[in-house]
Amino acid sequence: MLARNYRLFTIAALVALASCDGGESPLSPAGDPAVPESEDAAAPAAELVGDPDQTLAALTGQWIAFSSNRTGTRDIYLMDPQGTQLKRITTAAAVESEPAWSWDNKRIALVRPRKDASNVTHNDIYIINADGTNGHWWRPTPSPYNLSSPAWAPDGSEILVTVSLHADVYPAWLNLPGVTLGFYSDGMGGTLKGKDPSYNPAGDHITYVGSQGKTLDVMTVNGNEHKVLLYDPHASLSRPVFSPDGKRIALSMNDTDGRVQIFVRNANAALVRLTATTTGVNLYPSWSPDGSKITFMSTRIGSNQIWIMSATGASPKRLHISSYDTQPAFSH
Repeated sequence: MLARNYRLFTIAALVALASCDGGESPLSPAGDPAVPESEDAAAPAAELVGDPDQTLAALTGQWIAFSSNRTGTRDIYLMDPQGTQLKRITTAAAVESEPAWSWDNKRIALVRPRKDASNVTHNDIYIINADGTNGHWWRPTPSPYNLSSPAWAPDGSEILVTVSLHADVYPAWLNLPGVTLGFYSDGMGGTLKGKDPSYNPAGDHITYVGSQGKTLDVMTVNGNEHKVLLYDPHASLSRPVFSPDGKRIALSMNDTDGRVQIFVRNANAALVRLTATTTGVNLYPSWSPDGSKITFMSTRIGSNQIWIMSATGASPKRLHISSYDTQPAFSH
């Protein structure tokens, strides 16, 4: 991991980082033309739940982790991209959400409530093996802030998070398995504000949404170079994520009619809308390992459901029937 020009949050003065709007974007030309979304989506696959004693070691292929309340509490589940296998991997009596795969697919980071030293509950980062075993907090000391939207570094050494502090949100990093929570500088003597940070596959750039939700930003991992890739004063952006080849970024944002849709920002700066729903919202895009498909959450039928579509937006399909499934994450 590249060295950062930062100082820890516990130190009042942050070292200023050089900020520039020049330099090359980590994206290179790529992307397919948009294909209109079919409103006649394929029927959802029948629910075929696997043997509850089956371990992940016995399973092969790609998996989608997601949060669901189908048993009454928000737990983490796995299913295959066809929605024909389902496995519950956590059973805690707590709300568990936002699963994020490590790049070697051996671990999953998730968000789980935890009481701090003052007995105040905050969202913190919990880590499990991919089969649900060996659950543990990312560090012994509870966070005094709400942490969310975990995203692993490709080398597994760190997890990016959003830190909610008072009325502001900040992209930050967690050093694993240590005790460090670090914040980036905004280059003007303050702390960089923003949310939903995530790494590109090479591990040298980070994309995130600006503090007002109006910009899609990218910076080098050390914070020395910064660029705004997209600005829309009327939009509300969330959950940007690089494609597996590092050439595109999928994200959620509202369209000109105010409906929240899945878009892809290509290297040539073209913004392509992939979903075209007239009701509900579409959130949490996640790429398949080969970049050919995107899974996402949609409320187009009235409740939170996991869908999958081609990376061009074609052939959207609901994967499972449930009262509440959300925050899908494809394995790498």
